[in-house]
Amino acid sequence: MKVTVAQISCSLGDPEANLSKVRDFSRRAKEAGAELIVFPEMTDTGYSMPVIQKHAEHWKTGFVASLQEIANQLSMAIVSGVSERDGSSIYNSQVLVDAKGDIVAKYRKAHLYAVAPVEEQTCFAPGDTFASFALGDLRIGFSISAFPKCTENLPPSRTSALSSSPPPGPFPETNTFACSCKRARSRIKAT
Repeated sequence: MKVTVAQISCSLGDPEANLSKVRDFSRRAKEAGAELIVFPEMTDTGYSMPVIQKHAEHWKTGFVASLQEIANQLSMAIVSGVSERDGSSIYNSQVLVDAKGDIVAKYRKAHLYAVAPVEEQTCFAPGDTFASFALGDLRIGFSISAFPKCTENLPPSRTSALSSSPPPGPFPETNTFACSCKRARSRIKAT
């Protein structure tokens, strides 16, 4: 399986602009032969707690529904980090939309980064489950900013891990960003 990782520069507070980037990068990835494209954490809103609180949406509308349309139109799978509003809670989530446009896996970040100035717990509720899924012949586990002390969310030895963001702050040795999947073969660069 050919996997593309798109490290885009998200427009803070502008989900429509970010969706346009997702659409463009996904189209380019498909033209390059990719079957799966992975986008970063908070692709919809950018990473700012006040902005996320203002723009987080339910998955049946907005950004995730548009991801489903893009995946279906291009016949390719998309992984994206998104802000998810569920009732009064907001989650730092990842979603996998398959090539038919169906949501086949989702993950809510379980270990929130609680160090100033980020303090994710002021914006997000923690998730309480981990997610893994099969895509073609790959078995993949989701992770968002995995830290060394969070070893329970490391994938089993036969599972590749998709992480939608590098860890913030002073942990360069844990930067497993992109796709630790050894089959990742291409990367589309911003122009």
